[in-house]
Amino acid sequence: MIDNDNIVMLASGETVQVELWRVALAEEGLDGRVVGGALDAGLGTAIPHSAELWVRRCDVERATAVLRGMGIEGPST
Repeated sequence: MIDNDNIVMLASGETVQVELWRVALAEEGLDGRVVGGALDAGLGTAIPHSAELWVRRCDVERATAVLRGMGIEGPST
């Protein structure tokens, strides 16, 4: 079972972009999960930035550095 207290939302955006961020984290050995992408699929852009990238709390610092390296300013938590 996942301990929800140890999972945080790192960033949000369009599903495709958030999935690219997840892949970048995976390439650095970090686990991430895209949540909410199905809202884009079912509703189009009716709910902007509905996809979220979740990571373990202990990985936030490293994951933030990876996103900053991609030009993303920081977590949108």
